Amino acid sequence: ALAGDALLVSATLSDDHITTTATANQQFLWKLGDTFELFLQAEGRPDYHEFQFSPEGHCLQLHYPHRTADRTRGLDDYLRPTLIGEHAVQIETSARRWRLSIRLPLARLLPPAVPPPRVWAFNACRYDYHADGTFTLSATTPLSRPDFHRVAEWTQIKLPLAAMNGW
Repeated sequence: ALAGDALLVSATLSDDHITTTATANQQFLWKLGDTFELFLQAEGRPDYHEFQFSPEGHCLQLHYPHRTADRTRGLDDYLRPTLIGEHAVQIETSARRWRLSIRLPLARLLPPAVPPPRVWAFNACRYDYHADGTFTLSATTPLSRPDFHRVAEWTQIKLPLAAMNGW
């Protein structure tokens, strides 16, 4: 959904074993337990954004300069020091799920004076950790292999023109 200049994302994640050892923002959440990941790329731009959220409300935000950015030597160069947007998490242990609401001002994902485009590449993904430490990967985009960074395979979303007036 779109509200003003912000993308709104809600997720309800069924989970028999809600777990994370994350203790702060900007930790590598996917290594620490259950994680919801959101990827966005503005049409016509080589760079893209990754947002990770834990059940305890911690967030990791990364900004990659292009699809082939080297992630094998660490991610420190891609960390966004200032958190963008807002999010809230609610754990419902008895229902065996956690819920996440995210609000991302799209203009803050672009350089100053660059108007947000109508079309964005989008992928919502998940690491669902089990009690034995293994995990299951899932994504809203049907990826050809288990790599959430396959930008060319992400779903394209088109924002309504009426909602973009005033940007």
